Amino acid sequence: MLPGTDYLHKAIEFSKQLDDKVLIGGLGMNLKEGQSKYNVTSRVGAHYDIFPFKPVKVDMVGQSYFMHSDVISKYTHTPPLHEYGEDVHLAFCMHSNEIPIYVLDIDKKDTRTYPDTTYGKRGTDIKAQWRHPRHQVLRDFLVKSFVEKGWTFTKIKSLI
Repeated sequence: MLPGTDYLHKAIEFSKQLDDKVLIGGLGMNLKEGQSKYNVTSRVGAHYDIFPFKPVKVDMVGQSYFMHSDVISKYTHTPPLHEYGEDVHLAFCMHSNEIPIYVLDIDKKDTRTYPDTTYGKRGTDIKAQWRHPRHQVLRDFLVKSFVEKGWTFTKIKSLI
């Protein structure tokens, strides 16, 4: 991952505004309220061609993670349920510690504002996890397991 030059500065400043208690990611998702499976209702990020014009709070993020070392320690001290699905695990850890998750604003015409200047080029090869036939089943298992431990999803209808 190679963040745009303006993105890193923006992420640091945004994190400081929240006393370094925030997880920032490049691809944001909201899951369907009241469900206990990986049911994405909305996505945001340049990879999805949905460019937020302001920071957007989401249920979980994937790729291009940015956080203070105190925040990552919450994740590393919680044993994973599976060797895959680190984004689901990370989101649950943030929820458990009342740490918000955001996708920052992106200017579609300026890659300096991108969290990853290679957007859309990673995760598309034949070995990408999402292409595996058991990918959805595993993600449903992870979400269900974390919902049973208290994870709830936002009531946000739209991300932008």
